[in-house]
Amino acid sequence: MLQPSATVWTIAHPESGGSIVESNERNGLSSAEDLRASRFHFPQDAARYRYFHQRLRRLLADWLPDGGDPASLIFDEGPWGKPQLRDFPGCHFNLTHSGGSAAVVISEAGPLGIDLEQVDATYPCREVAQNYFQGPEITSVVEASSPEQTTERFFRLWTAKEAVMKATGLGMTLEPRQIILGLDPVTMLPTTIDRLDHPVCDAADWKLHFVTAPAGFVLAVVTPAQVSHVGLATDRHCY
Repeated sequence: MLQPSATVWTIAHPESGGSIVESNERNGLSSAEDLRASRFHFPQDAARYRYFHQRLRRLLADWLPDGGDPASLIFDEGPWGKPQLRDFPGCHFNLTHSGGSAAVVISEAGPLGIDLEQVDATYPCREVAQNYFQGPEITSVVEASSPEQTTERFFRLWTAKEAVMKATGLGMTLEPRQIILGLDPVTMLPTTIDRLDHPVCDAADWKLHFVTAPAGFVLAVVTPAQVSHVGLATDRHCY
């Protein structure tokens, strides 16, 4: 019997061709997606949003057993705003983007969360950790032996927490400090989800995975606990 799995695609925006397409008929997005894109202040951000959501639609259409037109997919929102497919409740997915890159995870195993973060060596990692992390998580960041180690530990912890927040569907109603991560005793990097201090979710239901990310990024995925493998695929539609 095959073990439950999930698949991740990483996507790079073709910056040189990132012009905004105004027609819904041409870009395949819904009116709601088009409206949200139009609200971005910078044209580059709008172009990235459109491109990544077009790729999401294509990946989902390819994943579904009957294929079909990506533009025909209808998205609804869960109680806290997490997108889901109206007509295919068994197809679970999540999208994340940071800068000019994005990642999508899809599985039939259950709800998913994914977070991609571009590593920023100038980010105030110690200060943010003290405000949003707990106990050993804070220690791992503030007592790191080098600036590089501080940055690595912080972004690993942050992406893991963001992925948990997205997987549960609770978003910011599950605060980062309510997510307690287990750390490897040698590297002090997160490996497990030890506790969720929230009345509607249980840490035992979820599993944390780190997936190979584009250079300069960190990529974390949270799946149902029974998922044994998260594979990395190539989006053949992103050329």
